[in-house]
Amino acid sequence: MMANNSYNIAAKADMLGEILFLDGISRSGKKMSCRLLAPFEGIEHFNYISGIENVCYFHFLGQIDALNTTRFIHLNVDEASYDRIIGRRLNTRPTDESSVYKTSHPVEYMHRSTAPDGPSAVETFHTSGRIQLYHTLRSYQFQCCRRIP
Repeated sequence: MMANNSYNIAAKADMLGEILFLDGISRSGKKMSCRLLAPFEGIEHFNYISGIENVCYFHFLGQIDALNTTRFIHLNVDEASYDRIIGRRLNTRPTDESSVYKTSHPVEYMHRSTAPDGPSAVETFHTSGRIQLYHTLRSYQFQCCRRIP
């Protein structure tokens, strides 16, 4: 049953432009596919946001509508992308597949944590032509996960 309120998550302008979502059902080979895509020139090492998976479950259970699910995903992707751009919350666990140590250029990710942040960091990222890669679970149904140029 949908919660009975009149509040919606506010819409927000895109901060990053193009984002690559690798989506699918459980055990469908998403992580393996991410490991194959991430080394391509211009693709960031993949990132996973558990909040996106959780909000998709809430939507499936009828606890949050599609509009707010889409906006929640958008906000979380922007936050995680910004954090990655400035080197915040980098996964440095050597055994995790999403660890920055599993990239072909871990020093670049580490350098971001000491580089300037804010709009200049976002601009530097835009100029690099790189695209964020996210591993998601059953989120393709939401508009923000279907922005394909």
